[in-house]
Amino acid sequence: MEKFTDYLKEKLQNEEILVGYINEALEQYFVVIIRSYFWLL
Repeated sequence: MEKFTDYLKEKLQNEEILVGYINEALEQYFVVIIRSYFWLL
């Protein structure tokens, strides 16, 4: 049972890291889109 909780903790930490990466990528993506949008105006 202890190994299972360790596994869950590790999995959750990995998912937090993944979510962080995704959020950062999305932010950069939107910044690029907004900049190019204003560039075209």
